[in-house]
Amino acid sequence: MDAIKFTRPSAWLTGMADGVPVSTRILLSFQFLVNLSVFGSLPLLAAFLDLERHLDAGSVASVLTVNLLASRLLPLVLGASTDRFSSRVLATLGLICRAAGFVGLALTPSFTGLLTWAFLSGLGAALYETTAYSIFGSLDVAVRPKVFALNNLALNLGALIGPAVLIVVPNTDRTLPFLVSGMIFAVLALVAPWISGRRASNPAAVHPLRGLMIAFGDRRFRRLCWALVPFWTVYTQIYVFVPLTFSNGASGYNGVRPFYITNALVGIATASLGMGWFQRTTWRSMMTIGHAAMCCCFAIAALLFDHGWGAGASLVILIAVAVVFTFGESLILPASNIALADLTTDGNAGSYFGASAISWAIGGMLGNFIGSAAAGWTVHTLGWVVFMGISVIGLLAFWRWQK
Repeated sequence: MDAIKFTRPSAWLTGMADGVPVSTRILLSFQFLVNLSVFGSLPLLAAFLDLERHLDAGSVASVLTVNLLASRLLPLVLGASTDRFSSRVLATLGLICRAAGFVGLALTPSFTGLLTWAFLSGLGAALYETTAYSIFGSLDVAVRPKVFALNNLALNLGALIGPAVLIVVPNTDRTLPFLVSGMIFAVLALVAPWISGRRASNPAAVHPLRGLMIAFGDRRFRRLCWALVPFWTVYTQIYVFVPLTFSNGASGYNGVRPFYITNALVGIATASLGMGWFQRTTWRSMMTIGHAAMCCCFAIAALLFDHGWGAGASLVILIAVAVVFTFGESLILPASNIALADLTTDGNAGSYFGASAISWAIGGMLGNFIGSAAAGWTVHTLGWVVFMGISVIGLLAFWRWQK
């Protein structure tokens, strides 16, 4: 009798990564660990500032915005620098800053201190993420779609395991998730200098200032950035409006975690099942379908709240919103990376990916203040309707672009 052959569990993932350089696979594993740490605590920051530090809506939005602007505006300079300097050094510095920032957010009671540590955490994100995406963007054009899809899969795996593991953390110590995330970043910072990366400067890289001028002088780049502002405005609500709305429910501080677990599960399913489709279709089609899903997501939430389901079925609303939201997000995020990579040439990938952060900075800043204010409105349905309208603007922008 022939022996029954069992496929190793890792064989499926190895097959998906076929053709991807080993150094890139290592970086993808880092992406998983970084997102595991981030989603274990950062989505709870708004609720933590509200319930533990007793900040008002404006102060909560200010802390979140300082973190956001540091992580999304600093890449304007840092992005071009990644084309010239060692990726190991920049990634390590970024992880150290993130470790210090998360620990500081957990232990600092003053508003000024929270702003300082939020800035340092954002600086760390700018250093690490810009370095990682500039490496991905400089890969051969044939392997880019697969790498960005695998990156989306790795990020969603981290976003699943982070909240799932820390869901057992008791509500009595609300600082513990941030301390655990800080320790994970510290360990990664110790390992980062030993991973494969660019050791020397890229001889084809242009001067940082010239790199930014090239990027912002590209009409297609400017158009893409403006079209993505509505998406980043509504995407920010998974850190603002969603936790502020649901953390005061019967389940308390951890009541919002099912959203992030569902978000990660749907993201993993979309990234794995849609791998072949991602490589065959155009990024414009992915953008249009993704924004349509975003509109449906907020319409569903508004409908459920409008029928008085808010308090009695918060878990149902969370999961329904998370499923549709994540489907759209899982199409838009890799599509935006593919679109950016298509605009780059040898030696300026970091400039383009760094400069594109201005789109997230503008949209995220709007989202922080709109979401913080909307969470305090008496009728939450109005908030969902507002975000649906913003999603419609993004849909119209890319629908016209596709035509």
